[in-house]
Amino acid sequence: MMSDKPQAEPRAGIIPYMWHEDKEAYIFMFMVPSVAKYGGPHIQIAKGKIDKGENTFQAAIREGTEELGLIHSNMAEQPFEVSKFLQTTMKDQYFLHVYGVEVKDKKKFNKPHFETKFTTWVTSERFQEIGRKSHKHIVADLDKMLRKGKKKK
Repeated sequence: MMSDKPQAEPRAGIIPYMWHEDKEAYIFMFMVPSVAKYGGPHIQIAKGKIDKGENTFQAAIREGTEELGLIHSNMAEQPFEVSKFLQTTMKDQYFLHVYGVEVKDKKKFNKPHFETKFTTWVTSERFQEIGRKSHKHIVADLDKMLRKGKKKK
């Protein structure tokens, strides 16, 4: 069902992940914005608007670099699409394209952008408890995809 809220510019985001042997689970990297206007107080997917001349893939990588400190050489693979859905907020709605990327080392990240208060690694299960409500289904879908060995091309 479409909302009567105004359509905003699409956004793109990225979720770095890796297998955690001790937990026998995938862990995922998220951020908490430094200011509520950047997305609220909960851990959430690093995401943002798509700049002029960018496609969703390029924007997702840029957002990961800015908001998480993602380093290209730390990516173990090419990012892949996880989800595309209509995100509705209190003031508008927009399409959010989310990518996943396996990383080699969870400590090999640069300092994130000023919009990031801090970053953290959690399991999908933990994200369901404390993460941004509208992002929970994306994280659950990514975890399920990884466990089944199925990635979208």
